[in-house]
Amino acid sequence: MILKLFSGNYLFKLVSLFTLIILLASCGAGRTGLSRKSSTTALQKDVLDFSKKHLGKPYRYSGKGPNSFDCSGFTSYVFREFGFRLNSSSAGQDKQFPSITSKDKLRKGDLVFFEGNRKNGSVGHVGIVTETYPNGEFRFIHASTTSGVIISSSTEPYYASRYLRGGRVLKENSYQEDVKRNVVESAELVLKQLNPAIITVAQTDPSKNPELLTQQGHSKKREQKDKLPIVKSDVILREENALVPTPFETHIVQPGETLYSISKRYGCSVEEIKKWNPYLDSILKAGDKLNILPGIN
Repeated sequence: MILKLFSGNYLFKLVSLFTLIILLASCGAGRTGLSRKSSTTALQKDVLDFSKKHLGKPYRYSGKGPNSFDCSGFTSYVFREFGFRLNSSSAGQDKQFPSITSKDKLRKGDLVFFEGNRKNGSVGHVGIVTETYPNGEFRFIHASTTSGVIISSSTEPYYASRYLRGGRVLKENSYQEDVKRNVVESAELVLKQLNPAIITVAQTDPSKNPELLTQQGHSKKREQKDKLPIVKSDVILREENALVPTPFETHIVQPGETLYSISKRYGCSVEEIKKWNPYLDSILKAGDKLNILPGIN
């Protein structure tokens, strides 16, 4: 292995970068299993806060709000506020989104579907999950025929005997995995951008590579070098320009998000987001990708 010694300051920066990647990967994986029941993303919180503003409003058949609702009219009204267009019926909403067959995989903001009074296996009622518990039970807000917009528990006999499945409108539950993947990808991009500060070379161990090929030489040798496996741990660092920049995270804009809500999530300001994204359109659209510099505060 070829390794050129360099100053402790630059070594510290490089080691710190990889330590950050490892910590984010390991902590993110552990936190997914332990805290997903209690964690709430910004969009989930906004959806639930908006839905609870309508607690106590009366039930009306085919009511679509804002003064009265039926069950599917209520869920449609809530999610429309955040850019989602839901089917007008509970059965239609059940077919519209990915199903969640296991109750312990439900998250806040998911739809939950129940049989109607007939208990014939068909969807007849829908609500929005407001709280989940480790045993798979949950609480949900919905427009009840007898009480209007209320919050009920999945343990209540009427709903426990009629529960069918969940449906996922929001895609924010994969956020932690996305962040972890983006950090690793950003770190790899950083290493590429350090060229020529960092030059990746072939492993000289005969058991791994038959020969070491230099960067300059005959074109045939260069072609052979391209075919060799690259060992990313083997690097030569030139001290004079070995400055390791902080990796960006990539945030994919979800429907209903604003620059303000995104800045709150990452603990930065709207102006900083604009500075990191100089080509950002004046109108933020779902699916836009934003560069976010982590740990600025």
